[in-house]
Amino acid sequence: MLAHPQTRPKTQVLIVDDDRAALEAMEAALGREFRVFLAADVPTANEVVDREVVHLVILDVVLDQVSGLDFLAGLREKSDVPVLLISGYGSKEMVIAGLRSRASDYLDKPFNATQLLDRACTLIAQGPRPSHISDRVREFIQQNYMHDWTVESLAKELQLS
Repeated sequence: MLAHPQTRPKTQVLIVDDDRAALEAMEAALGREFRVFLAADVPTANEVVDREVVHLVILDVVLDQVSGLDFLAGLREKSDVPVLLISGYGSKEMVIAGLRSRASDYLDKPFNATQLLDRACTLIAQGPRPSHISDRVREFIQQNYMHDWTVESLAKELQLS
């Protein structure tokens, strides 16, 4: 009897945008690499997050009824999943507010499929980033305990000052 190789489950990405054409375009750009869930509103996005293990959220900042930043705040109460904010109305203040809400990155609309795929792959590779610096340091040391670390080398590795 031949053993069947175990297939690795696809990485799962949730895209939240109230523009149906944008959702479909992003799904086409990412669908070959990832299992993609689409949400045109925050209630649907919350259902997906509660039901599925999501490895990346791509989130439009400006949504019809609830701000993407409000959804992000609620998401951060239960998850450190990477979040890529997107917006066609991006102002410096909006970007800063998103990063303060612990978004992982920001991409201005319009963008092309290659840009989106590159950012998605980078954020997924980085994985969830714990909320607090102390958690990040502890996690890093646990994963790399065989090395001799100095404060300076830890700070450099974790991109901290």
